Amino acid sequence: MKREIYLITFCMLLLFSFNFVSSEALLDKDSSKIVEINYFYMQGCSACAQMRPFLEEMQDNYNITLNIYEISSRESSSLFNDYLENYDVPNEQRGYVPTVFIDNNYFIGFSKEITNSIENIIIGESNNIDSTFGGEIVKSKILGLWNVEISLKNKSLITTTLLLGFLDSLNICSITVLIFLIVYTMSIGSLKRAFKLGLIFTSIVYIFYFLFMFALTSIIGSLISQYGVYIRIILVILSFITGALLIKDYFFYGKGISLKIPSSTKPLLEKYLKKATVVSTIMFALLASLVEIPCTAIFPLIYSTILAENMVIGISRFFWIAVYNIIYVLPLLIIVFGTYFSWTKINDIDNQIQKYKKIMKLIAGLALIGISIYFFIPFLI
Repeated sequence: MKREIYLITFCMLLLFSFNFVSSEALLDKDSSKIVEINYFYMQGCSACAQMRPFLEEMQDNYNITLNIYEISSRESSSLFNDYLENYDVPNEQRGYVPTVFIDNNYFIGFSKEITNSIENIIIGESNNIDSTFGGEIVKSKILGLWNVEISLKNKSLITTTLLLGFLDSLNICSITVLIFLIVYTMSIGSLKRAFKLGLIFTSIVYIFYFLFMFALTSIIGSLISQYGVYIRIILVILSFITGALLIKDYFFYGKGISLKIPSSTKPLLEKYLKKATVVSTIMFALLASLVEIPCTAIFPLIYSTILAENMVIGISRFFWIAVYNIIYVLPLLIIVFGTYFSWTKINDIDNQIQKYKKIMKLIAGLALIGISIYFFIPFLI
């Protein structure tokens, strides 16, 4: 009898051991499946600050690979865009962080429902994923970074360049200064000399604004990923204020604050103007461009921000800034060549400018108000 009891006990222990080993083997098999998580965030994002500790806790508790990307670098932002495309994320959901890609799922923002769903995927309970997310989701929007893919063939960039370049070319300050230069040079010398100095003035203005915009785009490009929201806010405020001042000049010209060359710089400008030499004209153009920045900076700032947001870099950035500035100086070239080849008289041009300058200010002002509204719309979405 004892022998039978021992035999039964031995068989039960053997069966239990077999089941234990099988369970351990199955557990090892399941644990060998590594779940990969790709997590994108940005500095200063409160929701990201909540998501990261949760993911790191999951990494400590489960067999997962956690890849973390801070989107301020071009490599990470480009990779983020690739993931958005590969996961078919709708356009209206793009540009938000934190964003988590896991298996065939993506999660945008932070909430209890999202963290529960991520953990269910990790432990293999995909059927328990809550796709409704009825609770409040905390997330931060990065404005304008992934909306449009821009290249040299992109028609939207061509239209933007032509439109903003044209509006910027309605700049009364540069046109008025050039007319003064030509009128004064013609009064003391020949038409040929006025033509020569007019071309030098226009070339220096072109080079100055090209370098100014290239530097501006580089600076904004280095900040846009981390401070894109704040840059948009500043752009909205400056565009609206500048537009309002220009519209004010249409109704109340010369009253209150106006965007014009400061009176304190006029004696120095006249000093270089009256010398009427190549060197003095170069200095005159540089000084005029510098003191005109309050008049002219807003459109270059808008255009530089658009290039930076859409990551137009390298030779493409060089090309588009060059095209923009050709459009900007086109009225100056027309005045210089028109005067030299007797297409028109400089006094007639001056009279027309004085006649329509208020309308030119109104057009530019309304355009800036429209642009400020356009840049403000994403904050309402």
